[in-house]
Amino acid sequence: CKSGDGSLFPLLQDVARIAFFSGNKKYPGVRKTHLQCTSGCLIGPNHHIILPFRMIPKRDTDHKLALVTGATAGIGEAVARRLASEGWDLVLTGRRYERLNRLTHELKEVCPHAAVLSLSFDVCSESDTFDALEGLNEDWQAVDLLVNNAGLSQSLEPVHRQDPADWDRMIDTNIKGLLRVSRVVAPWMRRRGKGHIINLGSIAGKEVYANGAVYCATKHAVEAITRSMRLELNPDGIKVGLIAPGLVETEFSVVRFKGD
Repeated sequence: CKSGDGSLFPLLQDVARIAFFSGNKKYPGVRKTHLQCTSGCLIGPNHHIILPFRMIPKRDTDHKLALVTGATAGIGEAVARRLASEGWDLVLTGRRYERLNRLTHELKEVCPHAAVLSLSFDVCSESDTFDALEGLNEDWQAVDLLVNNAGLSQSLEPVHRQDPADWDRMIDTNIKGLLRVSRVVAPWMRRRGKGHIINLGSIAGKEVYANGAVYCATKHAVEAITRSMRLELNPDGIKVGLIAPGLVETEFSVVRFKGD
């Protein structure tokens, strides 16, 4: 179980067995690459909790479907709430399982018309990202809108004093995470000949500031990737756009300073 703070271990205390799970019509959103345990969770091949069985809903394919990454807080959570209120079905992803689970249940209560499926993984992990998304069936692959929102900053130091591990975390999340999710979802959209991808950039991708070199660089990269993706995917009927927020009241600084 990949949980930095150990908070997911209680979910597995009642596990009596783990067996391959495939082809059961009761859970059409799951493939045999996942494992079943009696705690009611899906566990990926790398022992990462992906989602609870009881949270796998059927969906009306007449509804629009959006996939939002980084949905456990801030802009991602706000986007999820707004889309659910407007009748969209949702695939929500995030690395904090408990928050994702809480948001999913809340949306189901206040927006019962919206089907909501949650996938808990970290976009920094290529294998977990591909396992979680590629395990969805065709109904849940019919994504009309992808919001690549997952992103973060680490520390506020000049390059010569910054921890290289912080560079890796920002690059793996802000750039490679966006690419990984897009690598899976864009082909789904191409098959259907339609779709819209929104990448979350930043004003830091327009103008740099001291002590933020790597974060600014990742957001400049997001803008370049967006512009290239637009040229690549527009001929297939897919729109690609960028939103570059300025100062927004979220947990950004809490994450940046690691809770301090």
